Amino acid sequence: SSRRSGWSSVSQGIAIDINSLAVDVHYVGYGEVRAKDAQNRVIVTDQKNYLQAYLKVKNMGSGPVQYISWQGNAFTAGDQQVRATLVDDQRRSYPMQEFTHVAGLKGHTPRAILADKDEIEDVVVFAIPEGVDRRTIRHFRLELPAEAYGGSGVYRFEIPRQSIQGF
Repeated sequence: SSRRSGWSSVSQGIAIDINSLAVDVHYVGYGEVRAKDAQNRVIVTDQKNYLQAYLKVKNMGSGPVQYISWQGNAFTAGDQQVRATLVDDQRRSYPMQEFTHVAGLKGHTPRAILADKDEIEDVVVFAIPEGVDRRTIRHFRLELPAEAYGGSGVYRFEIPRQSIQGF
């Protein structure tokens, strides 16, 4: 049933709790992406058309949870593959950006084991094509499948354009 649930607006700052794992989109920015190369040097993307949703993930349960980042990963839900998705109010879908030649993205936690009340931060990054008129977008909808930690359901966040820094 949580796959058909409502949307939580990130402008209200409310975390969504599914299967005792709470997720909050605490910051959304638009622009360049910062990463580190193999020599641990900071690098910045040439392109500045990335929507970056920074997440806080907290284990609200009593047992450990094995978390795998939504960024760059797909998961199995029943007999289908699911992944983080971003869609605007005009039903345009945006691809998750893959960064294969970097050692790590700013704010990214590839995987973690969360003990009781442990919290981590993570980020998901999507490319907004240059040809899209950003002024016509009223909001985005971000879906994060709970299969990232072995759960079921979907975290659903609505991101009003006013909540996106630099947009």
